[in-house]
Amino acid sequence: MVDEVRNLFIEVYKLDAECDQIATDEPLFGLSSRFGLDSMDTLRFIAVLHERYGLDIGSTNTDSFRTLDKICETLEADRKSANEGG
Repeated sequence: MVDEVRNLFIEVYKLDAECDQIATDEPLFGLSSRFGLDSMDTLRFIAVLHERYGLDIGSTNTDSFRTLDKICETLEADRKSANEGG
């Protein structure tokens, strides 16, 4: 799933980066990000994840989207919650 989300990130923001050039623990958004993406960009990516994966955005904390690792953890937790009916 990490590679899929990483490729989606590159596609959405039209980055000149190869998949293996973005570490799973690298900040994607905010001041410490090398991509120059801000909070509005975070919200845009959350919306894309909602469309692609059905992510429940009602209970989503934007801090869960700082790195690829955190995004994948959030998606897995959301899927697990949906499968458990909660």
